[in-house]
Amino acid sequence: MAGSADTNDGKTLSAFVRRFQPLLEAALREQGRLLDDVKSARLHIFFPDKASVLIGSSDPYNSSAALMGIARQSIPAEAPSRSTLKLAEAIETFMDKSEQTRLLRTGMTAVDLGAAPGGWTWQMVSRGIRVTAVDNGPMKGVLAKHPLVEHLRQDGFKFSPRKAVDWLICDMVEKPAKVAELIGAWFVAGWCKHAIFNLKLPMKQRVIALDAALGGIRTRLDEEGISYKLLAKQLYHDREEITVFLTKTKNR
Repeated sequence: MAGSADTNDGKTLSAFVRRFQPLLEAALREQGRLLDDVKSARLHIFFPDKASVLIGSSDPYNSSAALMGIARQSIPAEAPSRSTLKLAEAIETFMDKSEQTRLLRTGMTAVDLGAAPGGWTWQMVSRGIRVTAVDNGPMKGVLAKHPLVEHLRQDGFKFSPRKAVDWLICDMVEKPAKVAELIGAWFVAGWCKHAIFNLKLPMKQRVIALDAALGGIRTRLDEEGISYKLLAKQLYHDREEITVFLTKTKNR
């Protein structure tokens, strides 16, 4: 996979990269160095400028199959904000088609903490899922009076549901540790079965902050004997954040 930087300067190389990649693939196939095995490591050729190139590889199970890692998506006309692309990419990344069909079914329920103006809520509603949108700010567009949306003007960190829901989604601007503590509390209380949430990266010691946040969730759930699957990834539409998918699995 050949590519250039996702910047204005990098775009000047895009035409060259598109011509270069098939030529490189043909040469590698001729030498028997390019395999069609999906389990093989991916080769990456990166052009930072016209005079240099960087060569690397990645594990196919821990990298994006999309060209340059960019999930090409367009904003649906009814979506109230660009943030809807973040949840759309997360769903496509963390769940295959069968999981999406099983876990995102019409008639399910969800809570969206920090919902306004409604980008993440829209993704759930578009799948027929009833959403309790929690935010002191207003919901916009079709979501302002949508029959599947109940908007509660409350603080997402103080809200607790009247009964358990299928999904918790959360894209609040807060320290990773505070968000992680909130997510852990929801799972321990049995208020949700699945969650997708973002951890906003601090300016300094990002890896340390992320490890502490994810470690805190794991420790909390392990102590409670809750079986779970946790996946975390930095996605294209979340480049200053880490997106996390957490779901309960069968009891131990």
